[in-house]
Amino acid sequence: MLNTTSDTPAQIANLALFSNVQSSGGCWSGMENASRPDFAWIVSPSAGFQSSVDKGSPLYAVALRPGDVAASVPEPQTLALALLALGATTVVRRRRPR
Repeated sequence: MLNTTSDTPAQIANLALFSNVQSSGGCWSGMENASRPDFAWIVSPSAGFQSSVDKGSPLYAVALRPGDVAASVPEPQTLALALLALGATTVVRRRRPR
């Protein structure tokens, strides 16, 4: 969401990649309210809340695609392999004569 008072220059520059960015209001989250199928969840990053509203409400949408997140999240397999390698290194060092 556009917030010209607290966004960093890099964030403001990234907005040039998009058109028709809105500065306020809620955005559809893509999740239906389980207890009320005619309602869906929205988020409002500028106001810092989430709510459930009627699906007929005129709100904005934000398109996302896989890979938009800059930070990588390690997979459990990666952590397991790293721990296995660390354990193997420790065993080899202990068995090596001094």
